[in-house]
Amino acid sequence: MPERYLKPMLNANKRQKLRPIMQLSQNSMSGIKGWLLFFVIYSFYLLISNLIGLYFEFYIYMLVGTIGWNLARTISVGIYLFSEVLIIVSLVLILKKKRKGPNIIIQIEIITIIFGFLNFILTINKIDELPSLISTIIFGSIWILYFKNSKRVKATFES
Repeated sequence: MPERYLKPMLNANKRQKLRPIMQLSQNSMSGIKGWLLFFVIYSFYLLISNLIGLYFEFYIYMLVGTIGWNLARTISVGIYLFSEVLIIVSLVLILKKKRKGPNIIIQIEIITIIFGFLNFILTINKIDELPSLISTIIFGSIWILYFKNSKRVKATFES
């Protein structure tokens, strides 16, 4: 066969071989793996640490009856409780792979940053809370960017 007839056949054969590879790489991007899995593990860690924080808030109050419940302490406990609800909602959205999950998680991260500011404003000893505020802003911003731009998030939640 002349070479001009073989070239189109060879090129078609190459394209057919590349299609399954492209489909395979797209399928391997979906699922709770990589940084998305890290986010789930990190969320479970936050859930447990917030529960421990709540326990100590109530334990210290019961242990030392002289410490009263002022407005700042009450709002702090409210923030803990609401944070627990937000973490649980984000975990459910990820584990059930809900289509609107990433957008809602972005909103949850924005709310978490706002709560970080509120907690910082309400604390008496602001120097001690500054690292917590900075880490809340940094981690929240990173997760917002991740859920907006990640190929894995798009592949997992679009299907």
